[in-house]
Amino acid sequence: MMYGYISILGPLKLAALGLMFTLSFLAHELSHKYSAKREGLWAEFRLTPIGALITLISIAPLPIKLISPGVVIVMPSPDRETRGKLSLAGPLANILIAAALSIPIYLVPLGFVVRLVLRFIALFNAYIAMFNLIPFGQLDGLKVIMWSKAAWAVSFIASIGLTAALYLHP
Repeated sequence: MMYGYISILGPLKLAALGLMFTLSFLAHELSHKYSAKREGLWAEFRLTPIGALITLISIAPLPIKLISPGVVIVMPSPDRETRGKLSLAGPLANILIAAALSIPIYLVPLGFVVRLVLRFIALFNAYIAMFNLIPFGQLDGLKVIMWSKAAWAVSFIASIGLTAALYLHP
């Protein structure tokens, strides 16, 4: 559905999408990093070859995007509560971006293209949060749910709600 709308952006499409993906990913990963630093831990983003390859392949017009060129390494290894809070910081950043962009989408009279771009960025951020909160493998959701089922449920429901609202909004 969204790919048809985005095509009206013309030749700037790839650059706009690349910038959007990069800024959304950076907000997510830097939230992990600075949350760790606030806890007095050493934290650094590291590029992973397989993650970079998956991200590169994901640029193609596929319905599912896997944007994960690297991870934030935290030392020393935090306890379960701290790990859960640090893991929640990334998806929470994306939820806040999606929610903040939803305000003008729903409440401010905007031109079609501006509304479309804001909606796409908001939807992408809501999707990043929702995907990362799946409690599986190395995704953030597993670490969050191991720390607090309530925090996980609230954030996961918020990300699903934002994703659905933005996807279904005309």
